[in-house]
Amino acid sequence: MSMPIIPALAGGAVESAPPVMGALTELIETMTEDEAAVLLEEAAAWSAAGEPIPPSAGAAAPEEDDGGEEPGEPVEHVEDLAAEAAESPEDQAAEAEAGVEDFDALLSQVTKVKDDAAATVEQLQSLREAAEAAEEHGGDPDAIDDLIKKAEKLVEEIDESIEDAEDAAKDEDANGIAQAGLLAKEKCELLKALVAEAEVHAAMNTPPTENPETGEPEEEPALKLWASRYAV
Repeated sequence: MSMPIIPALAGGAVESAPPVMGALTELIETMTEDEAAVLLEEAAAWSAAGEPIPPSAGAAAPEEDDGGEEPGEPVEHVEDLAAEAAESPEDQAAEAEAGVEDFDALLSQVTKVKDDAAATVEQLQSLREAAEAAEEHGGDPDAIDDLIKKAEKLVEEIDESIEDAEDAAKDEDANGIAQAGLLAKEKCELLKALVAEAEVHAAMNTPPTENPETGEPEEEPALKLWASRYAV
């Protein structure tokens, strides 16, 4: 078996590995002439045998294939609608032509508005039930019924905007998707405003004159309700 220093000696890479050769020089200087001759013979034999010379300590390791995309292969990227809208028409056209625009991902950001709208309508239904339960003390379920009708109209308009976004996606029109998304989002914000109004109608605005737990008369019930709801 060859000595560990043989590869370094055979390579002779003095400049690429000064720490190794420095230590090697010191070692050789401590040898007798016969020992040095044997060492050099082993180094020559190592080189003649075609043995690979290990990289020096400072040499960079060869890069490994990380399994990434091949050079030149288009990679789809996903932007949110706000970032998409900030791009110039030229940039959008270039991305579409290069095949890196993910229209389905942009569309999914618009269709998500439909789920948000459905959840908001459910909130209105729950508030309507609360208003009916509190009807004797100021709850107004009829007012919430009117809000629910407005909500249903807004949901229809959101569905229309989503259909427009789907058509734009088929046409690979990122700006068209964003425009339809803006309209759908605006209608969804109006839905949330209806919820805030419904919460007022669902609240008990005429306090009971007796404690529902004890049945005892409440003292100044309106003042207590005011303090609990609007205390600064």
